[in-house]
Amino acid sequence: MYSLARAGPGNLMVGTTAHIWFVATFTFAFALAACGGGAGMGQGPPVISAFTASPTDAVTGHRITLSWTVAGATDLSISGVGAVAGSSTDVHPQTDTDYVLTAKNAAGTATQHVQVTIYPPPVNWFAPFPYHTPPDPGVVDFFALFDAGAPWDAAAAHIQVFKMYEQIMAFPDSSLRVMFADLRRRHIALALEFGPLLVGACGGGEGFRGDRGLQTAQRIRDLGGVLQYIAFDEPYFFGAVADGPNACHYTPDEVAANAKQSVDALRTVFPDLVVGDIEVVPGGAAVVPGGAADTGWLDGYQRWVDAWQRVTGEPLAFFDFDVPIDGDWRGGVEAMRRALKIRGVPFGLIYVGDGNSDAEWVASAAQFASDYENKGGTVPDQRIFQSWIRYPTHALPETAPNTFTYAINRYFRPRTQLVMQSSGGILRGQLSTLQPANPVAGGTIAVTAVPLAATGLTETYSERGTIPVGTQSVVFGARVNTECAGGGAADVQLTDFVLDAGAAQLTADFSALLQGWGYWGNPDLVTPTNGGLHFVVSANEYMGLNHDGQPLAADGAAYELRVRAALAQGEFGNGCLIAAFLDSGGAELSRASLFMLPQPVDLGMPVSATDGSFTQDLTLAPAVDFELWASFAGSESLWPSAAYARIASTADVSIDATVLPSAAVGEPYTQTLSARGGRPPYLWVASGLPPGIELLSTGMLQGSPSSAGTYTVDVTAIDDATPSGIAQRRWALTVQ
Repeated sequence: MYSLARAGPGNLMVGTTAHIWFVATFTFAFALAACGGGAGMGQGPPVISAFTASPTDAVTGHRITLSWTVAGATDLSISGVGAVAGSSTDVHPQTDTDYVLTAKNAAGTATQHVQVTIYPPPVNWFAPFPYHTPPDPGVVDFFALFDAGAPWDAAAAHIQVFKMYEQIMAFPDSSLRVMFADLRRRHIALALEFGPLLVGACGGGEGFRGDRGLQTAQRIRDLGGVLQYIAFDEPYFFGAVADGPNACHYTPDEVAANAKQSVDALRTVFPDLVVGDIEVVPGGAAVVPGGAADTGWLDGYQRWVDAWQRVTGEPLAFFDFDVPIDGDWRGGVEAMRRALKIRGVPFGLIYVGDGNSDAEWVASAAQFASDYENKGGTVPDQRIFQSWIRYPTHALPETAPNTFTYAINRYFRPRTQLVMQSSGGILRGQLSTLQPANPVAGGTIAVTAVPLAATGLTETYSERGTIPVGTQSVVFGARVNTECAGGGAADVQLTDFVLDAGAAQLTADFSALLQGWGYWGNPDLVTPTNGGLHFVVSANEYMGLNHDGQPLAADGAAYELRVRAALAQGEFGNGCLIAAFLDSGGAELSRASLFMLPQPVDLGMPVSATDGSFTQDLTLAPAVDFELWASFAGSESLWPSAAYARIASTADVSIDATVLPSAAVGEPYTQTLSARGGRPPYLWVASGLPPGIELLSTGMLQGSPSSAGTYTVDVTAIDDATPSGIAQRRWALTVQ
């Protein structure tokens, strides 16, 4: 037995009454245990050696494993969970939670805490590029985002994920520590974008950065960060599609197996990493070397998504689309979006801008998002606000109209809605806000008609911008099925180019025939005629056209590019007209691209009344089939909106009726589906196919089925219109 009066070094009897009570209570319990007898005699209170959470940071609803090591307990419980047994349990918290483990026995009680931080689901991503040294692109105030009181609270409240690049590891430890701590404080999760492939007997360059991932993850951990997301940088494109002297041309399974090595290494540091992908969705059909149209990218991406699931046992957590900002990519995005939805994979769209100044970039990014969501797209599952070019140069403050965070806030303006109907040559419509629905008065509505096919008349294509800093010369030109993508035919009568930059004006025409011009590729026809240049390029050919460079030194000056051209009557349009801005060494700084499509006809600009209504006479509408658009450009406080109607004698896209012949297990099977109407070409996707059968993007069913049964197959054809025309059909396919 031990005496309460016994004193010695460290005895806490000296001090407050509370201290004396604590020592007495502990000693009394110890004395009872030492003397034996009664419940709990012979042991002390429970001992909690460890209580941990894995992971400590997670997205709302994700699994967190609470683990413990406890000795001597007869009862265990965790706050918010209740009684537990064993050595671990899984929880799915919705908010930040302080879990308290309580261990009891007859001799006493022990407790221990573990804190978990919960992040909202990854809907909106922010990915500014950090400026390092000249001539790097990026925002110069990147790390100022993480200073105390940094002026972007409103924008930060919209963001759930901050995406960085491996290049950030060149920055000081102190800057990164502050960054990681501030993101955690704001409950913004951390993501890393990098190419996951490892160089072996082949490979190299973008997409093949897997050797850098582990080192980056370890440094993030060592500096107090928690990496939660990996966004692959185009592993399928660079591993399977890209050509070059050391190209791999991997199969989808080989791409997946290679990328998995990097993920496995990263998960030794962050076991709960969530993995998704970024791939390019081309503008129109992709173009392979030689100019031939390649419509197989959609097939390849679907096989790659399936291969990742098959090789790793887990689906991609997201699939983000990188699209050419001014390309004709909507049909491709819609087809791939539907293919992902079939597989339960969220799709994201990278909202990026373009231009030669901060102001141009911000305006371009806003227009890009509006054009997609209002003109036939949908709100993506995830939106990625990102830039990897020279602009914008500043992220802060969010109140300045030319900064990155200002651009984010503009996206989250209150939404508006336009509805319209036309009858008897009159358009009637209404403009209102959403949630709550209130009329918008005084809104200017632009009403236009876009011919579904060219009229054969000469039109002026134009674009405004600013001359990039460092420009020393300008090259005018045209491209068909190369650089600006494409994949269709082009029959064009090109008249002239004018670049008006105030005091400086550059021109190029064909009055001296092809003097000063050069072209390459395999066009059907290139010939000066009628004071211009007539060129014809078929769908499986390509052409590039350039004029000699002309000197220009007008840094920052506003310009207008105007090009006169006529598309042959009945053509859908394809290719682009360019002005490339070059530096003193002949390197391209940027370019203006004007796509050769039927041009809109302005029909009027009515203003909405107090009840949000508006009307417009349609007497100026073209006599040919056209798309009728009503567009509200938005304001400082309201998001843009648009409404659409197809005024055409031709039918919408539809899938031809047919009966799918039966298939046999293990036997080759092919069947070609067809569609008509709308605007060809069509892209095809399907769900419910028998194992071993796939539907190619061209509409061909092919493969060898592996399981007998009757399968319900849902097929979708997407045309090349804006917005995309959609046709669906369901078949029963029997495999015997």
